[in-house]
Amino acid sequence: MSKKISFQKSKNLLSFLSHNSGKAFIDYQNKVEHRIYIPSEEEIYKVSDEELIEFLRSKNITEIYIEAAPKQWIYKLLSNDVKVYILRIKKQRLWRKKYGLRKNHENDAKLLYLLYQENPKLFKQYVKRQLSIDSEIQRYRVLLKEKTRIEIKIKTNSKLGLSTEELKEYKKWLEREASKLLYHLKKRYSNIISRFNDIKGLAGGNLLYFLTLIPEIKSFRSAREFLVYLGLRGVGKHYNNWNREARDTLIRIATRVAVCNKIKFNPKKPNWSLLRKLAVTIYWRLREMEGGESEVGDEDPC
Repeated sequence: MSKKISFQKSKNLLSFLSHNSGKAFIDYQNKVEHRIYIPSEEEIYKVSDEELIEFLRSKNITEIYIEAAPKQWIYKLLSNDVKVYILRIKKQRLWRKKYGLRKNHENDAKLLYLLYQENPKLFKQYVKRQLSIDSEIQRYRVLLKEKTRIEIKIKTNSKLGLSTEELKEYKKWLEREASKLLYHLKKRYSNIISRFNDIKGLAGGNLLYFLTLIPEIKSFRSAREFLVYLGLRGVGKHYNNWNREARDTLIRIATRVAVCNKIKFNPKKPNWSLLRKLAVTIYWRLREMEGGESEVGDEDPC
């Protein structure tokens, strides 16, 4: 039998209101109304995406806590001076059982609040990316993925004795489109690209895509913290914190750098030392752009 969930205020009402003032816990929904739990009111609201910003302003909400949401949605909140905190560990089934909650949108919003009450460190603030979301960078990445897929298809067809002519023509078209797009991207982001031109293979589209995946470099207190974020240090202790997509992109960058500089590098079994050096290089080049100072023993290794 499920136990009843009580959201009783603290004996010290002022303390309760102060601790929860300006906070809202949102069960994000893509097709229906969001469920928003405001602990200072002990109320759950249904709010459409179109009305969300105005609703948060009317309730003086400055911080929201979510399980997950699209980047564009998060950026909209950030641009309206709302801080966004995301749940770092996903164990909803176990937590619902712990608190005796049935699965529904309202309870999912309440669950976020209960988790915050239990341990605020379960949530991590979402920081703006080093490079804002750019549809053309995303398109460039899609073109590269499609090119890789077609290359595999060509090899498969060759082994099976099937035609590859149309696939090869399609591959050439993908390469032309990617090349034209990269030319424009390099011009648009020349202030960033110019910082990496001295390292062959580094200043390309994958680097720009990498920068759309990582938080602003100033949000990291040190190069080591940046390495932890990429899963290149302390993975055992911080397993749930590192960004797999960013590290995979860094591996692709390292592969290109290795080819251009005639260095042996196996992306399936990466040279972690080389990856760390590359990551630290990117870290300090970006810090230098923002006037950051190097830490002793942590300078740009390249």
